[in-house]
Amino acid sequence: MSNTGPGPNPDGDAPPLLVVELSAGPAAAYCGWMFAASGHEVVLVEPPSGSALRTVPPFAEGAAPGDGGASFLTLASGKRSVVIDLSAPAGREDFAALCDRADVVLTDVASSLADAGLTFDALHERRPGLILTSITPFGERGPYAGFAATSAVLHALGGYTYITGEAGREPLTGPESFPEYIAGANAFAGTMAALLARQEGGPGQEVEVNAMECLVAGHQFTLPRYSYQGLTLGRTGNRYASLVGVTFFPCADGVIAISASSPAQLSQLFLLTGHENLVGDGRFDAMNTTAENSLAFDEIISPWFAARPRDEAVELCQAYRVPAAPVLEVDELLQHPQLAARNFWGTVRHPAAGDLKLPRAPFVAKGTGRPGPAPLLGEHQSDLAALRSRPGRAGGSGGRQRARAIEGVRVLDLTRVWSGPVATRILADLGADVIKVEHPGSRGPLGPDGGAAQAWNRNGLFNELNRNKRSLALDLSVLEARQAFLELARGADLVFENFSPRVMGNLGIGFDTLNAANPALVMVSMPGYGLTGPMRDRVAYGTTIDAEAGTASVIGYAGGGPERLGVAFPDYVAGVHAAGAAMAALLRRHVTQTGEHVDISQFESIVAFMAPAVTAWQLTGERPARMGNAHPLVAPQGVYRCAGQERWVAISAPTDESWRALAGVIGRPGLAADPRLATAAGRQHHQRELDEAISRWTRELAPHEAMLALQSRGIPAGEVLDGPGLFADHHLDEVGFFVDLEHPLAGRHRYPGLPIHLSATPPTYWADAPCLGEHNSEVLQELLGYDIARLERLASLGAIAARPPA
Repeated sequence: MSNTGPGPNPDGDAPPLLVVELSAGPAAAYCGWMFAASGHEVVLVEPPSGSALRTVPPFAEGAAPGDGGASFLTLASGKRSVVIDLSAPAGREDFAALCDRADVVLTDVASSLADAGLTFDALHERRPGLILTSITPFGERGPYAGFAATSAVLHALGGYTYITGEAGREPLTGPESFPEYIAGANAFAGTMAALLARQEGGPGQEVEVNAMECLVAGHQFTLPRYSYQGLTLGRTGNRYASLVGVTFFPCADGVIAISASSPAQLSQLFLLTGHENLVGDGRFDAMNTTAENSLAFDEIISPWFAARPRDEAVELCQAYRVPAAPVLEVDELLQHPQLAARNFWGTVRHPAAGDLKLPRAPFVAKGTGRPGPAPLLGEHQSDLAALRSRPGRAGGSGGRQRARAIEGVRVLDLTRVWSGPVATRILADLGADVIKVEHPGSRGPLGPDGGAAQAWNRNGLFNELNRNKRSLALDLSVLEARQAFLELARGADLVFENFSPRVMGNLGIGFDTLNAANPALVMVSMPGYGLTGPMRDRVAYGTTIDAEAGTASVIGYAGGGPERLGVAFPDYVAGVHAAGAAMAALLRRHVTQTGEHVDISQFESIVAFMAPAVTAWQLTGERPARMGNAHPLVAPQGVYRCAGQERWVAISAPTDESWRALAGVIGRPGLAADPRLATAAGRQHHQRELDEAISRWTRELAPHEAMLALQSRGIPAGEVLDGPGLFADHHLDEVGFFVDLEHPLAGRHRYPGLPIHLSATPPTYWADAPCLGEHNSEVLQELLGYDIARLERLASLGAIAARPPA
């Protein structure tokens, strides 16, 4: 990574951006790491005592205070450290002068800047092109704006806790810092959008992202199932809803995750396991079964897995094209053959922690590289004078401000299911013209009624993911359809696809072909494991990738086995990463005038979230214990039953002060004075006693009431929201997060909005999801000049259609 001022990188790429990061937690740190891993200069501004993230354990043996623990060593890699005291006038001027040369100021402590008089307006007056990106737990306005947060509280209010864990047991919180990391990934995408808007002549602007909205936007079925069907998604353990073939099975030496979600995959599983007689058995219908039948399925199938080593079972499943993956522990990720083949981990020598294997960027693109070690406190203080005097980047002096950030960008969207549509939905909300190029049969069959009900146009999940897009129903197996696609690509900026790696080449529209037709085109490919490596052709779903990335290994009841997160999170994470990577490529293209092929691996995307846990293992040699809702450093912490059916509240006491306040709120001030409980370690030892005391209080209250009582004293607490609760949440409603859209066939429904707020070019929601082939004529006539006769010929060949094939 270049450490010089603006100018071309060694490979001739665009000059790096200068990002000034003022952070205290993992959200802004993750966003800053994405910039550093993408080849940009990130200057971490720390107070004299150092960033708060430095103090988070575990630490390397013999490390000095302030060297940083696992999270800091991972997320600060590739950054420079300068110490600036914002409480002193000279420090405030140093910071402002540094911002005068910056492209981006990134923070999760915007209040510290405001207290120092360094508001966006003040900085923007000095540097009109500045982008100020602020990340918060709940946003800068609304009822929850001042709430205290921990990861557990965010998981609860984001709707993830309610659907994670076993039916009949308490819900489980998700992995530590995942809410903050997804906020950081969204902030990276939002900042790229603001930079693109500035590139077109607009001024700088504020970008605001909050973790709660980012989580709510990442649900797959929770919201549309309630909005469209009135169903509340609950906890189903490691089985995905009613799908018998999506579950975990113990093997002879570990656990395997399988995702036989289609009838064909389920039939292959029966053939593999020697149960050919079950093919077509109605008890195990891929999309419609009961809990009783699921138990029967497990009794029949589980012995086959129990008799085999985990990795052998995975290989056999994959040979039969049954999606399967090992449930890995964090240390196993360091020896993973696919990650090794793609050089995901690289050894970095840190002066205090020694050699560490750290990740590269969660995508492969121009400019991405291997960040160096995390800095020591103030290690680059001598660079401050040079940074303050370097030439500033042009731009942001005014000019025509576009109404939408990336207005004028044209996207051809070939993606299916969830991860790809998430990425292109983000771009569509930001103003891109997204043309969804879909197979006429992609949304389902014609139906027994001959299509009168048009069920394919009334799918809640599809409609949630595809607003603001145009539909071109194009069968790319037809030569004339491929020719039309190639013509469209000549005038496009981006092509997105998430097929298996061979598909685009087999169709004759791979990157080389598209690049020859349009050298400025950026193509984003999103296969499960990436475009290269020994596992690139494996069948993969988010439910198996989640397990293989180690996520399930850190979720589970104390003393129990691994548990999956209630949502297939890798799809969403990859989608957000892909949107940011695509806009970063467009920003580079403005300088280089050339396109590129961006390689997004779903697997690597979620492994990036697990990287600090992998670093922690390298420092301690210990695998994370599954602790239910407890926390290794925070006590008490838990998810507690409240009054009512399936009503819960998540509570954390991360400091001695918050513990004493909690004891007072629950009417047990004597506990605060108990010397056994004076320290976090003591409270950890007596966690069960404390849980019982807290539960006696919460059981008498509604969860929202308990949350408000605790938050009024600064204690992190959050209602465990389900699908209906998310739609009814007062905070989300008041800030206008949900979007009401009218579909001509599905009717009016609410959908999650974009969790990226841009002050000058806000997202817009101009249309509900398109009907199949709704814009066939519009796109082909408007963009390619096709006449009616040509459209009729394409229709007669089956190249275009407005309904599924019979």
